[in-house]
Amino acid sequence: MELVCHQQLISYKRKTLPIKFPSGVLVREHMKDYMDECGDLNWLENTWSQRKFAVFNKPSLLFWDSFKVHLTDEVLEKSRKLNAKLAIIPGGLTSMLQPLDVCINKSFKVRLRSKWMEWMETEVKAVTKDAM
Repeated sequence: MELVCHQQLISYKRKTLPIKFPSGVLVREHMKDYMDECGDLNWLENTWSQRKFAVFNKPSLLFWDSFKVHLTDEVLEKSRKLNAKLAIIPGGLTSMLQPLDVCINKSFKVRLRSKWMEWMETEVKAVTKDAM
């Protein structure tokens, strides 16, 4: 089985996007700050189904945490139709078992926090346009 990282969905809590994204980046405006069933179905249809070899409908392993939205009947049925073999990570273990969290997200967040702290500790910052 080939391990491939797929495009992730970027979801903003707002009605319009604050910036433009490059083509090929899937972005969704959302009034909530968390994923819902509609978001899962959208991701399955627009990202998961577009993965390499998806046209051959080969079984592929999809890691998801046990968030209730991932386990609704409609999402499970859509996953089955797309030949996704689900690996559900038990609650509280995502940061240890979810491949993206372990390999990519954790180091990204550590570096981002380091850069943020470095920026905050340096020179005085001007007030941003939105803060006026």
